[in-house]
Amino acid sequence: MHEGGFMDGPDGDEDDDEGSPTILFLGARGSGKTSIVQVVFHKLSPHETMFLEQSAAADAQLIDHNALHSYEVWDLPGDARLDAPVPFDHDEEMEVHPGALLARAGAVVLVVDAQQAASQEWTQYCR
Repeated sequence: MHEGGFMDGPDGDEDDDEGSPTILFLGARGSGKTSIVQVVFHKLSPHETMFLEQSAAADAQLIDHNALHSYEVWDLPGDARLDAPVPFDHDEEMEVHPGALLARAGAVVLVVDAQQAASQEWTQYCR
């Protein structure tokens, strides 16, 4: 693993795209991170999000509509910890390092489900 890298491939090479700003979605499991990403960036109807599966791995998407709207969107699973790598959805041999992603993020969206009981899970991101 490279110091400060957010994702290492099977050969140890860091895969880091510095050209696009990063938006990082964080929050507890089942809070609606993936649903928000699908509705906002992929125009999925909000009522269709009820059928989405919970994320078990980190997902990254490059949103590239034009020169002004070009950015990476990272959706981390709810059980992701900042100090431990999580699997990458598109390649089982790769791991994502949430702490490094957070350090380079241009924006962080912390999703909290107001209908769920208060949880200490999401407070790890606020430290």
